[in-house]
Amino acid sequence: MKAIKKLKNKKKKIIIIAIIIIVLVKIMMGSNKEAEISNKPEIEPIEKRDIATSISATGKITTENTQTVVSTLTGLEIATVPVKEGDTVAVGDVICTFDMSKVKNNLSDAKSTANISNQQANLSIEAARRNLDQAIANKDTELAGVRTAMQTAEQAYVNAQNQFSTTSAEIAAKQTELDTLNATYTQIQTELNTLPETSPEYTQRKQKLTQIEAQKANLMAKITELQGILSPLQNSLNELKGAYEAAVSNYNTAAISIDSNIASMQDNVKNAELSAASASIAQKEQVNTYEEQLQKGIVTATTAGTVSSVHVKVGDLYTGSTIATINGINQFIIQAEIDEYNIPDITVGMDVLIKTDATREKELQGKVIYVAQTATTANLETATTTQTAIGSNATYTIKIDITTPSERLRLGMNAKLSIVTNMAKAVWSVPYDCVYEREDGTHYIEVAKNETGEEKEEIQVEKGIEGSYYVEIKSAQLQEGMKVILPQVEAGNSVDELIMNMGPGAGM
Repeated sequence: MKAIKKLKNKKKKIIIIAIIIIVLVKIMMGSNKEAEISNKPEIEPIEKRDIATSISATGKITTENTQTVVSTLTGLEIATVPVKEGDTVAVGDVICTFDMSKVKNNLSDAKSTANISNQQANLSIEAARRNLDQAIANKDTELAGVRTAMQTAEQAYVNAQNQFSTTSAEIAAKQTELDTLNATYTQIQTELNTLPETSPEYTQRKQKLTQIEAQKANLMAKITELQGILSPLQNSLNELKGAYEAAVSNYNTAAISIDSNIASMQDNVKNAELSAASASIAQKEQVNTYEEQLQKGIVTATTAGTVSSVHVKVGDLYTGSTIATINGINQFIIQAEIDEYNIPDITVGMDVLIKTDATREKELQGKVIYVAQTATTANLETATTTQTAIGSNATYTIKIDITTPSERLRLGMNAKLSIVTNMAKAVWSVPYDCVYEREDGTHYIEVAKNETGEEKEEIQVEKGIEGSYYVEIKSAQLQEGMKVILPQVEAGNSVDELIMNMGPGAGM
């Protein structure tokens, strides 16, 4: 019986061992099948995609249209302050008002002063114009006496000139006549010298000479008489000429004096008009100043936002300080600090992808609108001499305009940024690991020649922009429908390795 029992126990162990062997064989067969499956290449279509390189950063939502509310109305009492810290205001909402009773009184006084000043100016202009008109009207009357004296002197001078000319002409005529008689007389004397004294011709010529001598004596007497008249005429002519020139001078002097007086009065009219215009402008400016002050008596918000602080209260005498501060909400921007390694790659106009916790998975769009050229002041101020010496990293401020705003955004929220530094649209691309490099530095991919990818060929490519998973490839051989062979992942999980990893008790 004991032998039979031992035999049965031995058979049981053999059966258990056999079962274990069968299980191990099945496991090994399954592993081999998985190995066969894993050895089959995986393929993926070569497609055109948009690939971008980007710089990641974080920033805070802020605004650039914060308004510091002030007024130019100093020395006035604050009448009302209808807002408090934390209030939301729109453009045009009242922030405070001033007690404008003093300004109203000043405006009334300015208007009254302007009216009186205008009346006085008009009176001055009218008086100046009357004086001018009177001077112009009296000009001919004032010049009449000197004009008559000048004309009288002129006529006397002209008469004397005529008389002198007549006498001079008469003397000249008598002298000509005398010259003719002298010539005749000389001729007859010459003839007498050729004639006998007893001849009748001689007697006749002698008589003729006697007649001529008598005529000559008369002419000479007349010339002497006329010359006696001419000398006083010359003296009189000179005197009359001097009198006439003096009369002309007197007339010109009087005319110049009168014209100068008229010109002066014309200047008086112009000065009165200019003074009136200047006074009117000054008065109008004063009136306008008070009217503008009245309009500024109500201080309103020019930016929609939240009142972050109020610095005045009712009854305060305003001195020009800040009345309130409003943080604008019309347009949010994001401000971020970029380290010195990345800042040279960022330029104004670059697209930015934005994510915030408040907007969940929604991706907002933005654009870089400002890139600082110098390091952030805070960094410069806090950097120690030692840090500067060893080259501590500086940061530079950038600002981003949110082009797809959301109502869920609030000032001060954090934002995750992807700043797109380069973008290639609709380019051939494959997973990054599918591009292999040869020893000579050229690159290639493996393209499936059949549906399973067991047949393949190499295509030489150039690498372009590298994204986070895909990389741009360039080649004239690339076509629609091509599939790239993905690199295989080494498994290395054989049954023996599995058992070895399980330890000495594995399978027992």
